[in-house]
Amino acid sequence: DEIIRTARSATVNTAIATSLTPTGLTMNAAINPNGFTTSAWFEWGTTTAYGNTTAERLVGSANNSQSFSETLTALTPATQYHYRIVARGYGNIIIAGLDQMATTQPVPPPTVITLNPSLVTVDRCAFNGTVNPNGFDTDAWFEWGDTTSYGTSTGSIPLGAGSINVPLSAVISGLTPDTSYHYRLVAQNAGDLVYGSDAVCTTS
Repeated sequence: DEIIRTARSATVNTAIATSLTPTGLTMNAAINPNGFTTSAWFEWGTTTAYGNTTAERLVGSANNSQSFSETLTALTPATQYHYRIVARGYGNIIIAGLDQMATTQPVPPPTVITLNPSLVTVDRCAFNGTVNPNGFDTDAWFEWGDTTSYGTSTGSIPLGAGSINVPLSAVISGLTPDTSYHYRLVAQNAGDLVYGSDAVCTTS
């Protein structure tokens, strides 16, 4: 796009993004209307073709630099976005700032803790643990067996996308008396597969 600059045009500067999260960021800019009524918006997208715009907002007609920001949400984690400020000033002249880039943060891994067993009998054991999804959809399950190779898994349980510890338990029956079984809690979200520490349950 052609960028027109005149003595009466607004002065624009695309600034560094702030408040980056896995699904959001805040685009920033500075605009000097140079004494004429000016409005502005951002163009943004995953390439310099942009393809998206924020709503046009009035900046005013001051003769000094004004801060201008817009927050984007529902973005893709660990993705680079391009953006630039665009202003409409005196005579309907359109001024576009330089391109800036910002990358959303990756999805944080779930927090997985394997806890001690309970309900231990001659042929039964309850495996226990907690998982914090840390704000993103997470599934969890137990792996278990008579060695740390495990070899058997319980069914996967969807935990949602909360930010608190979710207690989990799986009661395994039909075990061999006086035998040690290893188990660990496992959780997975869109970004990571996380293994809890090994624990041991010995049937009586």
